[in-house]
Amino acid sequence: MTGSTILCVSDDERLLADLRMVLADRSGAWDLRFVGSAEAVRALTEEHVDVIVTKLGTPGTSGMSLLEHAHASYPGVARLVLTGTADGAVVIDAVGPARQLSKPCTPDTLPAALELVLDLRRLVESERLRELFGGLDTLAKPPHIYTQLVALSQDPDSTADDVVNLVQQDVGLSAEVLRLVNSAFYGQSSTVHSIQWAVVLLGLDTLKALAVAGVVFKPGRPLPLGLDSEELAARSVRASVIAQRIAHREHWDPDTVSDVALSALLSEVGLLVLASAQPEQWGRLHELCERMPASRAQEEAFGVTVGRASAYLLGLWGFPPGALAATAAQPIDVSDLTAVAAASPAALAVSYAHQKAYGEADLSLFCRSGYLDDHRLERWQAA
Repeated sequence: MTGSTILCVSDDERLLADLRMVLADRSGAWDLRFVGSAEAVRALTEEHVDVIVTKLGTPGTSGMSLLEHAHASYPGVARLVLTGTADGAVVIDAVGPARQLSKPCTPDTLPAALELVLDLRRLVESERLRELFGGLDTLAKPPHIYTQLVALSQDPDSTADDVVNLVQQDVGLSAEVLRLVNSAFYGQSSTVHSIQWAVVLLGLDTLKALAVAGVVFKPGRPLPLGLDSEELAARSVRASVIAQRIAHREHWDPDTVSDVALSALLSEVGLLVLASAQPEQWGRLHELCERMPASRAQEEAFGVTVGRASAYLLGLWGFPPGALAATAAQPIDVSDLTAVAAASPAALAVSYAHQKAYGEADLSLFCRSGYLDDHRLERWQAA
């Protein structure tokens, strides 16, 4: 994205030199600044900045202070973090205000991450909404979910299965657990899309400690009346299972299987943010959906579709591009021939899975897609 301003921030000249070298080929496309932390604060105050890239080290370093300052005062600015050799507590603290990257960054990984973050801005054009999503500390959850999580954390007899069952009752908590396990600190070679596996990898003791300390998994804003998070979570889990089965039936590669499972599970996570921040608009949504397709109704109510809002948030959090693309396409109006024909196979699988999970009856309309013909639809229904 030409003209985007990117601040590469460190008080270590050697790191700045490394970043100059990694980003040398992109100097013509972006306005790249290589500055110390004090100069970065001035730049945020005096001019428009799109992205900050900084490094975490030990507690109390300028990198963490800058992230917290940007998160609180300039939430619309995207924040990428090189974790370096920072200890676990510092990295976990940074999960709130930033997306993380592994260090060292190669000439491919950092430019690609920056391009993805800048491309995300096309999904949510409103600066007000970007600031809403960029300023999040935690997702909205019913108070009893957090209370139960703390109770489980303090119960010596609680098991991993108890935690999994609780996490699966709430989309917000599911998203935060998956975000944490897929962060650079845990260094997974592939994306984790299963709540069960995420709990195993994080470890019961770690999850308990985080819940009691309130570092992550906090309650967040209250949900508006009429938004049942447990019902939303149950549908999302069902959709994720259906989408994963479809992907296996199609013999898609493991990354695509993971992408569609993640997208189906989390494609409505943006609704938690939009509805809790705009309860009056949430109240209008049902009436609007009776008069127009869901995508138009969401645009009318919130200024963005739930799918694009979800993809924007998940992109800021570092989820994989394939999952973001399938999520951003939602909801697909299956009565619109052009929309269905233009959708990718992964997006169709996610949309179909949600239609099934919602109990929608008009699934035959999916056959309007050249990809999803009668024969393939039969396979998907069998899955």
